Amino acid sequence: MAGSTRHGFSRWICFSTRVFCIRIIDWLCPSVCIVPSKLIMHKKKRFDRRAFTLIEILIAMMCLAVATGFTLKIHQSRAQYDRLALDRMRQQLRAENLAEELRAVSFDELTQAASKLSEQSSVAIVLTPVDTDSRSGQHVGVEVDSLSGTVRHHSWRWEPAP
Repeated sequence: MAGSTRHGFSRWICFSTRVFCIRIIDWLCPSVCIVPSKLIMHKKKRFDRRAFTLIEILIAMMCLAVATGFTLKIHQSRAQYDRLALDRMRQQLRAENLAEELRAVSFDELTQAASKLSEQSSVAIVLTPVDTDSRSGQHVGVEVDSLSGTVRHHSWRWEPAP
């Protein structure tokens, strides 16, 4: 009787130890499945993935569309900035050319030439008298409107010394 009780106790300890070991292995390695009756280890069947799912493809397309939109917006703003800078440079060169034309005119004819150039080119040319201790002359201001604002060119014409 003692032997049969002892044998049953031994089976119970062996079974409970086995279950404890199985639970520890299952906790440490969830991808491994152990059949409790025979302690045979085999891998759990996982869903074989050979391709992307539809939702993954849609998310990737959405990210690509957003990135493309940002890229186009940056390109458009850069192109607009280049257009404005080019227009400003053209108007600045135009103002400098008009100032050069006025520089080629004699001091006595400056007022008539300025009004004539102002009418022909639809540009504001402002002549302001300037007096210093030793000399007198005129400040020539040429203002041209561009897409990005007004471009101003300043030059001074001094009266020839007597």
